[in-house]
Amino acid sequence: MSASWKVPVAAAILGLFIVVIAAARLTPPAVVIADRYLTLDAILMIATIVTAAVSSRQEFDREHRLLVVVLLVSTGMAWYSGRLWVHEKMFDYLVLEQKTELHLRIVELSGDMELFLRERARHGPPKPAPATWDRDVQRVLLYEAETAQLFEVQFGPQVRKTREILALERVTDRDFDAFYRRPANAFQINVIAERLLVLARRLEKT
Repeated sequence: MSASWKVPVAAAILGLFIVVIAAARLTPPAVVIADRYLTLDAILMIATIVTAAVSSRQEFDREHRLLVVVLLVSTGMAWYSGRLWVHEKMFDYLVLEQKTELHLRIVELSGDMELFLRERARHGPPKPAPATWDRDVQRVLLYEAETAQLFEVQFGPQVRKTREILALERVTDRDFDAFYRRPANAFQINVIAERLLVLARRLEKT
């Protein structure tokens, strides 16, 4: 079997490794490019091996036939392993990206809730006075109930959906779970907002 086939095969092998490493290091990993060029590179290697085998058919003994089989199988395994590695890199990238987006959404949600509470406090009734205690307490309770209703409309579904997603990531908090379904007042809403930030930090560490 002629030695002339070794140079193009070696070049194709080098090209395969270059494509795999370059595609995996891009952000995001270049899966489409890797699939395309790895396939072209593998075809080139196979064509070179087969051409070398055919051109050397006069000396194509058992040893050379075994070498051809090994080279063809190795090419297939290298092609599959290279594509698999790039796809795994892409999967890891997507997981990290989704986690980062979730973290930002949680922080934003917590901030929106804090703004909501500050706005409600700015327009809230005054603290109960001794002379009108019962009436003032009733006004405060009504305002708290209204705050809870507005919270449910603006934030309730989003908070519960966030809890479901965090639970899938195995990130939970006992204080948050105590109030997130139906907070009754501004204090409980504030607990939810504060614990959301705690959950966001825990999510970063997972």
